[in-house]
Amino acid sequence: MFSCSTNDNCTDRKDAHLANGILTGRCLNNDSSDGRCEIQGWCPAENDKQEVYPMKEVENFTIFIKNSIRFPLFNVSRGSIDSELQPKYIKNCSYDAVENTNCPIFKVGYILKQIIQTNISDTGGEIAINIAWKCNLDHDEKNCKPQFSFTRLDGVSKVSKGFNFR
Repeated sequence: MFSCSTNDNCTDRKDAHLANGILTGRCLNNDSSDGRCEIQGWCPAENDKQEVYPMKEVENFTIFIKNSIRFPLFNVSRGSIDSELQPKYIKNCSYDAVENTNCPIFKVGYILKQIIQTNISDTGGEIAINIAWKCNLDHDEKNCKPQFSFTRLDGVSKVSKGFNFR
């Protein structure tokens, strides 16, 4: 991400918001003078021998899922967020398949429980978000709501375990 020659170059940017993780403040120099600022990533590094320190409390991170579907033959469009929901509710809710099916916010921990994974923070992984719209358009279209499920996609491999990035 960021070039560096000393740790000071990386601590100056410690508040930078990155999609790949959090800057640690350390400059990793290879044999050349072109170092890179270390990032504590959300996913393990490609080098499987490197010690892994999973980010704390990732299970409490949230994912906002917004989806829509269109039936052009019937001139019907639906969104996964009910238009009658109040912004205050959406801001504070957490999806649950029984109690809170209208909430578009999913905790990472909830998703991991659905795919029955415990070691994904150590090895990384790839998860599919499956959204099924089972709609009977002979009835009120308000009854046309998405159903969410989750599947782990990456397979077990001795060559490259889990999921990683370069």
